[in-house]
Amino acid sequence: MEYSWSSLHSASTLIIVLIILVLAYLWYSYAYAPYQIFKRHGIPGPTPTLLDGYTKEYSTFGPNKYEKHLIEKYGSVCGFYSGTKPFVIISDLEMLKEVFVKQFDNFVNRDAFPALLRKDRSSKVRGILQARDDTWRRARTTLTPTFSALKMKQMEPLIAESVGRLVGIIGKHAGGDNSVDVHKMFGKYTMEVILTSAFGRYKDIQNATEDDSLTVAAASIFGSAKDGSFLDAMVLRKWLSLYPWSEFLLHFLARRSTAAKGWDYLHNASMQLVKQRREQGNSNQRRDLLQLMLEAHKEDVTGREKGLSDEEIVTHGVIFLLAGYETTSNALAYCAYLLALHPNIQEKLIEKITDYLKENPNGSMYDAAQNIEYLDMVLNETLRIYPPAP
Repeated sequence: MEYSWSSLHSASTLIIVLIILVLAYLWYSYAYAPYQIFKRHGIPGPTPTLLDGYTKEYSTFGPNKYEKHLIEKYGSVCGFYSGTKPFVIISDLEMLKEVFVKQFDNFVNRDAFPALLRKDRSSKVRGILQARDDTWRRARTTLTPTFSALKMKQMEPLIAESVGRLVGIIGKHAGGDNSVDVHKMFGKYTMEVILTSAFGRYKDIQNATEDDSLTVAAASIFGSAKDGSFLDAMVLRKWLSLYPWSEFLLHFLARRSTAAKGWDYLHNASMQLVKQRREQGNSNQRRDLLQLMLEAHKEDVTGREKGLSDEEIVTHGVIFLLAGYETTSNALAYCAYLLALHPNIQEKLIEKITDYLKENPNGSMYDAAQNIEYLDMVLNETLRIYPPAP
């Protein structure tokens, strides 16, 4: 079969035109249109750069001071782009009250974090940080009563056991002349409390010479950069997840990390424990967070499903670990450090705690933590100086 030069030329021209049209469409969809949102709504902000969205000012000020700089430059309501995602900054108190209080039901969804470490990326089960719309409302309605003062007091004996061990360890160190790694000490304490209260894992982690398998699995999620940890994946996600194709790539990379192995072990062990608890029924007397989630009401007054599935319970337990481990251990370590630097504050705090316990000999540890104002002031000042997260 023979083709004339004109027909080949026409075919080549058509292919070139099609390529140009496809490239123009991609440019418009991913490099132009996403950056017009603020212009259409009259929201001031810096002109974004192609691909990453950030401006040169971001490199100058860094992530922690960038938003403050934008507020000072563009006003109490402004916006910036991270990749192709628009982010609105609001520092107007009345508008914040409108969003978080008066119209909270209209702003339930958050920037969803992809399920990086799961084997099944398509799973619809999401923790409360990723759940959206009615799924989020159901999870929040179910979990909120679990964190009432009464329910928290029910878990106090479990936490008190760990506190007692921590006090004993500190007492041993206080009698010696050797330096103490308080961050490691509080890290073990925090891990023990979380695994005890959230996962029903009852073991003396603080005095153990070797970590058990569940502790190792949980700690691996917070490993170093060399371990390919989940937190390192979060840093990578900061840039990559801003684009349509990124979640697949992030999942591919995260599933090959040490953190993914820890996630799998923690997930499987927790799922087995949930099944055991359900089989035990009311015979189980442990008042931990896992049991409280299992006992959450199954239906609301309208008859709609309200309780949490086994998968959701395990997922929320892992979220509590991710949210509470490093933040709490860091805060406690910094608090101890600051008290060591300021012995006068330390002595006053001891005095306030002693006075409260004398006035309330039958008071609970929960009540003491809630009612000693000076303790609250010390912790707040610690968090102000050394915030656990930017």
